[in-house]
Amino acid sequence: MRKMSAPFPWFVTTFTLLAFLILVGLGGWQMHRLAWKTGLLEFLESEYQKNALEYPLQLVDLIKVTETTPVKGFISGQFNFKQEIKVGPRRENGVFGYDIFTPFYLTTGGVVLVDRGWIKSSDSDPKNRPQTLTKGRQVLTGVARLPLRPWKIGPDNIAERNVWIYPSPTQVAQAKGIANMAPTVFHLETSSAPARGLLISKDRWQPRNKHLQYAIFWFAMAGVLLSIYYVRFLRKSS
Repeated sequence: MRKMSAPFPWFVTTFTLLAFLILVGLGGWQMHRLAWKTGLLEFLESEYQKNALEYPLQLVDLIKVTETTPVKGFISGQFNFKQEIKVGPRRENGVFGYDIFTPFYLTTGGVVLVDRGWIKSSDSDPKNRPQTLTKGRQVLTGVARLPLRPWKIGPDNIAERNVWIYPSPTQVAQAKGIANMAPTVFHLETSSAPARGLLISKDRWQPRNKHLQYAIFWFAMAGVLLSIYYVRFLRKSS
């Protein structure tokens, strides 16, 4: 008797085609993200290379800052150390300490929270570091950007107890009674009146760019899926 051929696997073929299109779509989406992220990194690099002293920043400029558009420039005004907060603890070179954030009252109006640097725990009390309380009008250079909460699930700030896990200009303004506070944090680079004892952070925000690896993965999965389908169904019938 003549051996009957197996029916065409319509269900598996349809499922394979849909899965293939989804995998290719995910790869294409990652390529789109790659182009966007590359442009963002190029923008950040050009912004970081600017001469900050050529770009004065006022409250209106600080309000316009978004998550992906930090701004480099200079601000002038003076600190209010009575409204200062310490964020942490955070370890630096094996030593625990805190990042010091101080409201800076702009000469042109408004207030911005300034990341002045890190100091070890034993010196975090302002009484133990008078050399960091530089008074009078100052000119600061640095980068203003929106603060990023380090994690979505984890401890939160307890403003009423002056416990700060991460910087939040909005919460600081409410807790300290500050009006016209910018939503950004100004990360200090230089000051016309440098404070001794504070370790200024040299880190610059650079988002990860692994979209090419992700795109290769999804395209490879699409290729593997087609290979399995061919070996399982098409090669046997040929």
